[in-house]
Amino acid sequence: MKLHAFSAALLLTGSVSGQMTHLAFEVDTCFYANLDPTGTFDPEGNLPGNTTYRLFAHFTHPGDQLQAVYALGLGSTLTSPWVLDAPCGCFEHPFGSSIGTGSNAVLLDAFPDLAYDSYFTMDANPGTTIAGGIPVLGGAPDLPAVCNTVLEDAAMYVLGGVFAGSDLRVLVGQITTCGPLEFSACFQVQQINGTLQNWCASEFPDGPLALEPPCAPWATFDTEPAVASESNPVEVFIPWASAWPVDIELFDALTGEALDTLSADSAFYPAPGSYFAALKDANTCRDTTPVFCVPEPFYTCEGVCINDADGDGVCDQLEVPGCFDPDACNFEPEATDLVPCVFPEPGYDCNGECLADGDGDGICDPFEIPGCMGVYACNFNPAATDDDGSCTYLPTFAIAGPSTTLDNVATAYSYPGDPASNCFWSVEGGGVLSGQGNTTVEVTWPASGVYQIVVQEYADTCTSAPVSLSVEVGVNHIAQHAPMDLTMANGQLHTGSQGTLTLWDLQGRLLVEAPMQPGGSMDLPHSQTGIAVFEKNNGVRELLHWTTH
Repeated sequence: MKLHAFSAALLLTGSVSGQMTHLAFEVDTCFYANLDPTGTFDPEGNLPGNTTYRLFAHFTHPGDQLQAVYALGLGSTLTSPWVLDAPCGCFEHPFGSSIGTGSNAVLLDAFPDLAYDSYFTMDANPGTTIAGGIPVLGGAPDLPAVCNTVLEDAAMYVLGGVFAGSDLRVLVGQITTCGPLEFSACFQVQQINGTLQNWCASEFPDGPLALEPPCAPWATFDTEPAVASESNPVEVFIPWASAWPVDIELFDALTGEALDTLSADSAFYPAPGSYFAALKDANTCRDTTPVFCVPEPFYTCEGVCINDADGDGVCDQLEVPGCFDPDACNFEPEATDLVPCVFPEPGYDCNGECLADGDGDGICDPFEIPGCMGVYACNFNPAATDDDGSCTYLPTFAIAGPSTTLDNVATAYSYPGDPASNCFWSVEGGGVLSGQGNTTVEVTWPASGVYQIVVQEYADTCTSAPVSLSVEVGVNHIAQHAPMDLTMANGQLHTGSQGTLTLWDLQGRLLVEAPMQPGGSMDLPHSQTGIAVFEKNNGVRELLHWTTH
């Protein structure tokens, strides 16, 4: 087909408003030295500093078709030229083609850099085909180069056109260059309803596609990793530098193998080795770091300790203190820093536990002290740790005195201990009126209830155990019942009603307990003093002190 015949067909449609919306580019790969140290993708070393762009025509419907990319120089129907201006030049592989599908796919295995060849196309990559066949370039069959040419009368087309598809775009070229580029052409588009329309890049609001290398500012190897050699494990932090990366790719500096993808602005902990990293933003643009070493923790990359106070070749943080004596508490067979040996105290292990403790009291058997451990015993030994049953005590006796009395009435109690000893009395709910320290006391309770009176005898070297007596204290009704039914006259006690009469001496000894009738009497003991309690049948108690001569 001749170019002019095809051009005429283009002109028949006449419309300039089509379903194509704009041109756009996508960064495929940025090439910088550290990213391919083994030459896997660039064996000839032709690509450092280059960026591979993919150019797309964008549409409004999946059914829109791109019929041709062209420029016309026919008479009065001149269009703007087809221009791809790349001042830095393009990478064009010796086995490549200005139309990408012209490359043999088998060659891609032998020449991996062929994948970055610069070419025009219509949705087909090198070595592939599409439904309508491979794209055809008419009018410039001997195109010497893709970059820096101006086509005034040429067309690239596929019979049947190429559908936009679900992503609403069609690939129209791939350009690998080391600098800026500008692309301009005209496009024939067939709408869903079959209408053909023509559109030229110069008619877009933004004009022809023009771009600056997005990766160039970040390819200066100026991102310095921070390697914290004195942490364990060694921490590495890579700052953002001038880019705003989405992530960081870590590479093995010896093999070029990509090891990991890391979140930007985060620390990571690689194994010891040599690495470089690439910072990658949303456009796949990268900044690369210089090769950096991750040493063993606490060592330099040359294997020298960062801190080695004793100069023994073992880093201070890795020193193992200890001694070589197996009997020592600080025995350490792997010790690198010898310290004085520490041995347990005799009878104890290194944890301070007894080697032998038969009674489990925490005192080692060799250090037990036998003796009396009773605190009230006459032979109490405060240093004893093992009670040997040898305790002796002062004998204990019962407290003598009434187990019932009235409130606010002095009541006598005595303890038949050694008169030479001291007696300490304590009274629950009441108080000692007199006799504290003696064998006999007087006690009073201010309110009714059941209470305890307690005494403990003290000798020179020991005490008795405490002895107690429970005392029931009743309500004193004498004030509410006058005259009293219990009276004393001429050495006798007289009762005016029926009840029980009880006599006590001041030592608390019970003298008499007898039933009484109204008008009854009882002789009092001669030359004594005591307390008389008359409990009437109605529960009222009367009390008086008596003395006879």
